[in-house]
Amino acid sequence: MSSIDNTISLFEEMSQAIATKYLAEVKIMTAAKGERPGFDELMAILKKFEKELTQIGAQTVDTAKKVNNPEIETLTDKLHTIIKSTVEGFIKQL
Repeated sequence: MSSIDNTISLFEEMSQAIATKYLAEVKIMTAAKGERPGFDELMAILKKFEKELTQIGAQTVDTAKKVNNPEIETLTDKLHTIIKSTVEGFIKQL
């Protein structure tokens, strides 16, 4: 497995772990309130979730740029796809 493939795989695993963390946050809020959080609260959680994934993705790309990885475009595209699919999956689970 190339370093780029390894990076993509690790990012995908990390994205799923972060999604699980945010879903747990929603479940805890639901249990504490006795009802699901309101739309505005869910949107705030979604924005925070997407921002965290995007920051980690940007840091990953920056690190790859520093080591002059020739597959930087592939990495950027794959991470973008992972972020998009993880966010979509998170929304479906709400």
